[in-house]
Amino acid sequence: MPRSGSPLTRGSCLRQNRRTDRKMKPTWLCLLIAASPGCRDASAPWDGSAPIQTDAAAYGLEAGSAGYAATIHFVFTNPRPTPVYVVNCSGNAPPALETFIDGTWRKAWSPIVPLCLSPPIVIAAGQAYQGTLQLFAGFPTNNVYPKFDTPQISGQYRLVWSGLLSSYDADAHPFGEPLPLAQRISNSFRLAAP
Repeated sequence: MPRSGSPLTRGSCLRQNRRTDRKMKPTWLCLLIAASPGCRDASAPWDGSAPIQTDAAAYGLEAGSAGYAATIHFVFTNPRPTPVYVVNCSGNAPPALETFIDGTWRKAWSPIVPLCLSPPIVIAAGQAYQGTLQLFAGFPTNNVYPKFDTPQISGQYRLVWSGLLSSYDADAHPFGEPLPLAQRISNSFRLAAP
């Protein structure tokens, strides 16, 4: 199980391996984890070539006083031969989350963002854009938002970035043509609630 709030990485297992004093059990456990694809649900589709790649295969949610939190670093690589435009408010344009339930991807969490319009972030053809999702979700029993839209929080997820456009015109509505879903999703990863 990943440490709370941090990604499960092969490097962390190797560091753990060096710290053990030749105890076979931890060594074999770390080798097993390092060789595995992570805590991914075997039935969930996984695409290592998705245009958005997260920095880990699993994340542990930290329980705070009002909700759960995690930090997910990601890289979006523009798969198109033309620029991609990111609708944002002062640089704020976080992706949403979908969860894999009963063989389909379903909406699971949406960020709350300010309602302003800044010039688009332009990502040139083939260029990589690094982002960070500061995920926060209120506990199911309180009135703090946003919240997970699913009763079972632990599970398989992916990022979905809705504000990615293939063209941009600030005077038009909508501002441009959205990218197809396949060009604005991440690899799948596991979220574990405490």
